[in-house]
Amino acid sequence: MVPFMDILNGRRIVDIDHIFNEIQNSCHSGRFGCSFLDVIFKREEINGFFSIFYFHCKMYGIEKKYLLKSLTILNVSIGYARRFELAACIDIPSMSSNTYQSILPSVGNVVHASAWDEMKKAGDEEKEIALKNCILDEDGIPMCTIIADGQWSKRSYKTKYDAFSEAATIIDYNTRKVLFVGIRNHYYSICQRVSDRDENKPVHNCFFKLD
Repeated sequence: MVPFMDILNGRRIVDIDHIFNEIQNSCHSGRFGCSFLDVIFKREEINGFFSIFYFHCKMYGIEKKYLLKSLTILNVSIGYARRFELAACIDIPSMSSNTYQSILPSVGNVVHASAWDEMKKAGDEEKEIALKNCILDEDGIPMCTIIADGQWSKRSYKTKYDAFSEAATIIDYNTRKVLFVGIRNHYYSICQRVSDRDENKPVHNCFFKLD
């Protein structure tokens, strides 16, 4: 259920250009040319970090709504709990866990597509450098010098309780740009659950380690 508030309090994350455009385009039909100055706040519809403000025209009784856009708040490398804590500290209404989980895949797909596009551009750039300098193998395929690195987080609890997640990165030596990033886990809840129950794996984006 989407909550409503009939009073304004706290803070919001906004696209400042968008909100000013909404105010500038707030004129509505009527002989008196009513504007934002002629409306009063009625209620706010809150859905996580997204808000819709409803205003009521004092002259004509027309209801206007203004939408706040704040998708970029999800594009931060922290989970739901840390995000909820951050929102509480700066007095911003936070989204529920279900809302967060429903939006996260779409944001992740955008980030993944953007990262893949940048890595492809870096590969094409290195290919052009190799062709220009005639760095080819015996089959005429361009070659490049890379730096490969792996990362995983360590915890100093004297129990060797290391994180289950790890990453590998390939970086081009000449341009210092990332050519590939792979992230895998030693433990993935979906895979582990179906393994324990001897069930068939559902269709999902798997991040379990590569063999």
